[in-house]
Amino acid sequence: DGSVIADHVIKKPITATMDVYFEGSNLKEQYEQLLALQTSAQPFTVVFGKRSLDNMLLKSVRQVTDVDSEYVLHLTLSLQQIMRVTLQEVAVKTPAGQQAGTQNTGKIAASAESNAADAAGAAETAGKNSSALYDLVY
Repeated sequence: DGSVIADHVIKKPITATMDVYFEGSNLKEQYEQLLALQTSAQPFTVVFGKRSLDNMLLKSVRQVTDVDSEYVLHLTLSLQQIMRVTLQEVAVKTPAGQQAGTQNTGKIAASAESNAADAAGAAETAGKNSSALYDLVY
């Protein structure tokens, strides 16, 4: 019926934004601890009321100062999940009867033959074409 169907799913990392407020006498220390967490680039778990998000990084820390938050530390935190993958090395066998590198050699030989044919064709047509651009190229 003309519908677009894809045979794969792309899972994008989760992003979240949090507004946090701190109050007390050690606001500068709390702010510096968050900046150190951001700089460390160590993934951590964020726990919300209804779910937990693993492998999160602190993408940005923005300080908000307005009339309502003048005497507290109000920060907007942007978080992004990192997607972890595992790598596996796999040995590939050469098909029976084929020497290693045969396929590449065939491609190189075919390419060389094609280039030689192109050069011969260019020499053949050199007398027929008389444009200045053609003479510069060949």
